[in-house]
Amino acid sequence: MYYIADGSPAASRIGAADLTAPAAAPGVLWLVSYRLGADMSTAAGTAQEVSVTGAAIGPRLRLPTGYVIERGTRAGLLLVQEQASSGTFRYELWDPGTQRVTRSFVDVIAASPTQIAWMPACAGGCLVHVLDLPGGRTGEIPLPRQSTAGQGAFSPDGQLPGCASSAATPSGSAFSTPVPVIPGCRRCRAPSRRARPTGARRGRRPGWRVSCLPSLHGRDG
Repeated sequence: MYYIADGSPAASRIGAADLTAPAAAPGVLWLVSYRLGADMSTAAGTAQEVSVTGAAIGPRLRLPTGYVIERGTRAGLLLVQEQASSGTFRYELWDPGTQRVTRSFVDVIAASPTQIAWMPACAGGCLVHVLDLPGGRTGEIPLPRQSTAGQGAFSPDGQLPGCASSAATPSGSAFSTPVPVIPGCRRCRAPSRRARPTGARRGRRPGWRVSCLPSLHGRDG
């Protein structure tokens, strides 16, 4: 694995790994390795936190079987199943110190060091749930009618709204227009190998719209 700093023309080697994931602190990441030929959906990976210079931080960790690191948070590692179960991906907030799961989620759409957003399955009137990790507060954000959230992102400082891309497929039709930009919300995408627009599995041309996820920081409740 190599690291290229912003504006730098050169890459520096930070180590060997099968997967990487952002850590909770800036300038730090997780390297995840598996034995040669291992099936990641049934194997347990080994994780090492390192700086962007390649220096190891803390001990190596053995991850729970079948899970990989989505990202580091201030409340532990957010892990995700390598292989979906019944069409949904299960996420777990895992404490490396105790090696215990402190909270579980289904279909997380965005995560930062201090917040996690997810959207449970719904037939209509969908809600995005947002957990503020430092305070333990959970908020609910209603989405526009006939829309669902597939992926999103929080701003690095956690103070600006995040943008969740969502596919809308009203009865009998599907949108195929470019992503519109909502005033006051920066257009953003968080690519994921697991995210697919609604409608793609039904042979339709999917369309995208953007929904804004307000940060819970600075809000009451």
